[in-house]
Amino acid sequence: MRWQIELVFKVWRSEMQFAYFGAWRVERILTQFYARLLALLLFHRVLEDAPQGDKGELSLIQAYQLLRTNASRLIRIVKQSFRGLLSFLKDFMADLRRFALKTKRRRNPSSFARLVAICS
Repeated sequence: MRWQIELVFKVWRSEMQFAYFGAWRVERILTQFYARLLALLLFHRVLEDAPQGDKGELSLIQAYQLLRTNASRLIRIVKQSFRGLLSFLKDFMADLRRFALKTKRRRNPSSFARLVAICS
């Protein structure tokens, strides 16, 4: 389980680029930091209903990259008073099932796959 937690933090560091904020004023750096933390919270909240278990294990990196590619559409929806948000989320969940699942490892199953096997 500790390894799974470390993987989450690794994704946060690499994909959210917390190591680089630029050489700006403190206020702008804090704003960027809080915006990235808020994006992470929303990202993980959306992923709570993502496919896990029998259908496959979700790759956080692939899921984040998928969200990043759809970010412009999401920004348009937010600017239009959230019209179309439900259809966006439905499409995003379908895309997660198609494009963001890890390949199944039969010989050396992942920690998550082992936990699912033990719990079921």
